[in-house]
Amino acid sequence: MKKDIYNTLGLTNEPINQMVDILDKMDLTSEEIAERIGDMREVIRAQMHVVALGSDNQELADKIAAANNLIKQKRIDSFKQSVADGTYPDFLANMSWTEKSSLSVDMGLFRQGFLNEKPLTKEEQQYYDIIENSIDKDIEKEALSAGFDSVEAWQEHNARESRNRKSSFQLHLAKPRHMSLNGKRCKK
Repeated sequence: MKKDIYNTLGLTNEPINQMVDILDKMDLTSEEIAERIGDMREVIRAQMHVVALGSDNQELADKIAAANNLIKQKRIDSFKQSVADGTYPDFLANMSWTEKSSLSVDMGLFRQGFLNEKPLTKEEQQYYDIIENSIDKDIEKEALSAGFDSVEAWQEHNARESRNRKSSFQLHLAKPRHMSLNGKRCKK
């Protein structure tokens, strides 16, 4: 079942399973795990946590979750220090705009616009503005490097492409499959 879910999502879980098995055999603390996986992409670290949970290894899953929290806190602290030092452009230059968005969420800066949301403090607003300005520059660079005249033209193109993919996917789902419950092809 677990393998079917990964295959359906197009994920290759074998290397991640192997990493989780190795971490389990090493019997590391959360801090030691954080040192070893800190340079990995956030999505890989999250998958490692899911694999540990899926293998009913709650102790390891808890250690990986704690390691991920330590990594996030270290990243937040490093960002705050870079703002204090004035070196934040260099710090943010080494991150993708999706990683910057994640940093903003981790810091509690992301806002939905709900009436009951607490307003950002002056310090939080400063962090938010720095991150958002950096994201905007990244998106502008991406749009221009893709050959578009503006971010708006790039966004419109991406929205059209997304609608086309969605329509194509819906048509694919609507086709009759002639399959039985066990996945074997049925005769018409």
